[in-house]
Amino acid sequence: MSLVSLQYVAAPKIALGKLPCTLLSHTSRCETTAQEDKRHTIVLLQTGRDKSSRTFSDFDSTADALTGICSMYEKLLRELNPHLAEMTYELDDLFAYLDRLPEVSMLIYDPSLDAYTPHTRAWVKKAALAQLQGLAAPMR
Repeated sequence: MSLVSLQYVAAPKIALGKLPCTLLSHTSRCETTAQEDKRHTIVLLQTGRDKSSRTFSDFDSTADALTGICSMYEKLLRELNPHLAEMTYELDDLFAYLDRLPEVSMLIYDPSLDAYTPHTRAWVKKAALAQLQGLAAPMR
């Protein structure tokens, strides 16, 4: 699968097949429709077994929400490996992280319904894949 590289540098070097953390966390966009991308999105997470670990984050767009999920995983990697200046992970690692969470879902506002439509963990993973592929494509 795709390889992601976390590099802690001011001006990231972009190598084919690697995505610097600064690029992933701040400028990535998902391959969603332009209409869907601009919709308010709520990410619902449960990080532990206890229901008190339930949390939500809201974003102005679906792409920002997906970037937020990737950023959460990258933050965890930095916390677990504070001694490393550079880390890499594969898309499978991100997916394993999402699978370990007891709950992952998104609510995306649909103006035609004037309501939020739910999206499952599987949908979130597919959307994250599309986002990362979209980042890698311009680098090739």
